[in-house]
Amino acid sequence: MFTPQHFRLAMTGEGVVTFTLDSPHKNALTFGIYEELRDAFRAVADDTSIRVVVLTGANEDFCSGGHVKDIIGRLVNASDTELRQFNELTMARVQAMRAAPQMVVASIDGVAVGGGAALALAADLRIASDKARFG
Repeated sequence: MFTPQHFRLAMTGEGVVTFTLDSPHKNALTFGIYEELRDAFRAVADDTSIRVVVLTGANEDFCSGGHVKDIIGRLVNASDTELRQFNELTMARVQAMRAAPQMVVASIDGVAVGGGAALALAADLRIASDKARFG
């Protein structure tokens, strides 16, 4: 099984794996998280024992979007080539999610904004608590 460095991955039941975003900044996305999510979805796609992938966030939030320093700060002065590479990375993550044969469920609590909302929308099914906020 794929071992991420920037989010938690756990088998939570028979045929169910959970990816949990867990950062102190409302589970903000970084370049590393984008890369690892892409790679994790590609890895589970080949595992026939996994039937469902649950994508969630820790600390009562789903995902606040791009991290201010790691994503937004780097993209403010990025070249056209760097912006294209970032767009390709974000699309590769969505493509890997959509190509996975498993059902992908976004379990949303708290904020899901920017890239976090896009992450939720890429899932097959979204389940939101009464505390979920989208933007």
